[in-house]
Amino acid sequence: MLEFEDGAPRIVRYLAYPANYGMVPRTLLPSEEGGDGDPLDVVLLGSAVERGRVVQARPVGLLRLLDGGERDDKIIAVPATGPFEGVHSMEQLEGRYPGVLEILETWFTRYKGAGAIVSEGFADRAEALRMIEGAAAAFDARASRLR
Repeated sequence: MLEFEDGAPRIVRYLAYPANYGMVPRTLLPSEEGGDGDPLDVVLLGSAVERGRVVQARPVGLLRLLDGGERDDKIIAVPATGPFEGVHSMEQLEGRYPGVLEILETWFTRYKGAGAIVSEGFADRAEALRMIEGAAAAFDARASRLR
């Protein structure tokens, strides 16, 4: 889905995204818990993926971000097959692709302008999985209240 801002598709006026950017289906970062009220964001490393495509991926870590004071973390994931097949952790990712984490952190803390987004650093795969589980539970709780 395209993100809209003021009735028009949102345009990022910065360098191109350094990776595929999407969301984890059936998740939610509730605003009442400090989140942005949106599905959990995911950054998928690797070749470009067609917009709207659902991809099987493996989370390897988490980039912790605050956007205007709201939690806006990014799951860092790799495709289940292909060149990233042996990457299962942040350490393996940085070992095979030195600088990739610095690139992601720099991009996400600068694309809206200086100071708009603040990084709180990275977390490991276990923390990423806990974040996904929590966001899925929040989605399910919201969906059950709407029924």
